[in-house]
Amino acid sequence: MKAKIKIMILTLLVLFCFIMAARIRFRKLNLEDDKKIEVKTEERYDLNIPSSDMGNDIMSEKGDSRINENPSHITRYVANNIKVDADVIEGKGSYYEYSVSLAEFPVETAMEKLLELTGVEPDEPEISDENYWCYTSKQGFVGYVDGNVFFERHNEVDDTLYSVLWIWNDRHKEERQEKDLLFMSMKDAYELVLDYIHNFLGEECEIIQLNAVEEDSIIKCYQEVLTDGEVWNVDEKSIKDIGDAYFFRIGCWKDGIPVYSWVEEQPANSVMDWDVSRICRAEAVVTKDGLRYFEMDNPYTIVEGESRKLEILSAKEAVDIASKSLKGQIISGEIVIDKVYLEYVLIASEGMWKPRVMRPYWTIEYTNSTETDGQMVGSKNAIRINAETGKDLAYGK
Repeated sequence: MKAKIKIMILTLLVLFCFIMAARIRFRKLNLEDDKKIEVKTEERYDLNIPSSDMGNDIMSEKGDSRINENPSHITRYVANNIKVDADVIEGKGSYYEYSVSLAEFPVETAMEKLLELTGVEPDEPEISDENYWCYTSKQGFVGYVDGNVFFERHNEVDDTLYSVLWIWNDRHKEERQEKDLLFMSMKDAYELVLDYIHNFLGEECEIIQLNAVEEDSIIKCYQEVLTDGEVWNVDEKSIKDIGDAYFFRIGCWKDGIPVYSWVEEQPANSVMDWDVSRICRAEAVVTKDGLRYFEMDNPYTIVEGESRKLEILSAKEAVDIASKSLKGQIISGEIVIDKVYLEYVLIASEGMWKPRVMRPYWTIEYTNSTETDGQMVGSKNAIRINAETGKDLAYGK
């Protein structure tokens, strides 16, 4: 009897050990399978393996893109509704954080320029702290207010002229008219604008947008926007007397990359934008009378001896950071990151409007396509990533 009990107990122990061994082996196999799946998924992301509809050309580029820190093009899938298919634009490859201050445009120099451009002796200027403004008897105007430079040959008419040309340019930005007008060549008109800029700014400049608008188009647009109530009701004869006009938008460049101008790029999209980033952009109108209207936001100068050379992130690292941010958002439709480029951004001081530093950011532009009323509608936006720290400009970093 005791022998039978011992045999039963021994049999149960052997069976128990067999079951445990089988469970351990089963679990091990599962873990190995899971690990294989995880590794496979990770390799798919790193190697940028596209779906079958992306074509064989992209497949052939994947090896190069892994070893090229800043490829000229990046293609990858981030999530089901987020992908990257973007050209990469970089500058000279050497970048700095610069200390900057507002450019100086002394009131005496501004008044001399006002006399030169209008032929009318300016009145006594009004001065308040660092700001000033000055008029002539014929409503010519020059000013330097809160870091912005202004000039108008005849402020009432020129305000209207600028508004009309701005609206015309916005409505026809896809059909630019870069041509010589009868009264002056584009080159000579641009030289007039640069001559004014060089009174206070020594940085490299470049035309961002240019439209040569003939008199008939100006009058037609004026009548349209006047009907819509978008411009001041000035005498139409005053507008007709102006004739043809060039409308310029001008930006600055540093180290081979643009300075943030908010013209052909997307703004830093944040409620904090007003007290963090500062645009640097000039807009000007030239007619047969010469420079007619000029405005420049935040002209700056580099403070010598206070720059700091930076080791910056690669384009791919910046795209990874931006992609992670997009993945964390609730997004409807499809996101395509379609442009990646470096630019310098002026950063305001604690006073909220004076630029104090200028640093490089990777700008990650993307298009969000959603269906509205049965049609696909695309909206553009951008994320700006601090090229040194990887922080998002939208949060003041």
